[in-house]
Amino acid sequence: MPRVERRDPRRTASRRQTGGGRRSTDFSLEAAVLNSDLNLILGSVVETVAEGICILDRKSLVRFANREAERILGVSRQAMIGRAMIDLTRESLGRNGKPAGASNRPSLMAMEQNRPVYGIQLSFRRPDGTRIHLSCNAAPLRDASGKVTGAVVSLRDITEQVLAGEELAAMGHARRHLIDRLVSAQEEERRRIAADMHDDSLQVMGAISLRLARVRQRTHDQGTQEAMDELQGTVELAATRLRHLLFNLRPPVLDREGVAAALRGYLERMRDDAGVHYRLHDRLAAEPSLERRTQLFRIAQEALVNVRKHAAASRVDVSLDSRWAGSLLTVRDDGKGFAVDGRRRPDSLGLLAMSERAEMMGGWCEVQSAEGEGTRVRVWLPDPAQERTA
Repeated sequence: MPRVERRDPRRTASRRQTGGGRRSTDFSLEAAVLNSDLNLILGSVVETVAEGICILDRKSLVRFANREAERILGVSRQAMIGRAMIDLTRESLGRNGKPAGASNRPSLMAMEQNRPVYGIQLSFRRPDGTRIHLSCNAAPLRDASGKVTGAVVSLRDITEQVLAGEELAAMGHARRHLIDRLVSAQEEERRRIAADMHDDSLQVMGAISLRLARVRQRTHDQGTQEAMDELQGTVELAATRLRHLLFNLRPPVLDREGVAAALRGYLERMRDDAGVHYRLHDRLAAEPSLERRTQLFRIAQEALVNVRKHAAASRVDVSLDSRWAGSLLTVRDDGKGFAVDGRRRPDSLGLLAMSERAEMMGGWCEVQSAEGEGTRVRVWLPDPAQERTA
């Protein structure tokens, strides 16, 4: 490093005696600095910082390295001097995991762009075989005429943070996989129960209804016929309710045709039973994965139950959109609404269930409402299939 010319300490003492226009508190510090070797002070500072410091010439050859750079790079300072930085960082990778070319090196970027660069993330393999991750800053060095003569590079070891992030990502992936398996198991159980009820209970009810009809034909007593008609109507009503229950358990159309078809069937039943008219907009670019479409249907089902029980609405609009590498569900009604921040929200457990379903799939649920202005529920779920093609 270039040496700094020492100033005459006698001049400093003279200025301290005469005042020299400075506060007295400045003189002791100035004298201490001027009576010391500034190069030694700067050298001590560079050696004690928690970042690796390297000074490179115009050819990117190392001319200086501090102790932390020696530790980070795994190479002695004597071995670094005169070597190209690219030779010291074998198998260097950029933030995207691809090999870092010469144009992506912080020192070259700073010299070519003639300005500092910050936060360049690189990873490389040390001579001992261990891989290390770095966050690098670089700034150009200039001579008195302003010509770029090299660069100073600072290196910060972020290996622990990167590994912790990778571990969290792996845990998140494992959690999603576990949730997918759990949802699949639940839906498979629903499907099995629905199939058993259809093949057993509904068949038995159908047989009872046929036998009642035959018995009615054989009797000529008016009172007995009326009783048989009433009994047969009760059996048919029970069969209709059971079919509704089967649909809610697991609508077969959800697997065959998708979430929009399943919602259309649910909305038609809601219109027939409760008189709530609907509009359904299907703008999905692609059908979500089976787990996501199931969760979308379950969340929409919960929102529509709230509309039916609490909103006193005459119309509900449901839309499905492909958005942000996932699926966006919107359920909007023209009912009486409620104060979202109020203590007495209708079916708050249902709202909580919707949020929990969305969050466990990595998405979110948003509820907007006001008294007299209806309610809007928006739910977004990511779809890994869309994330890979986005």
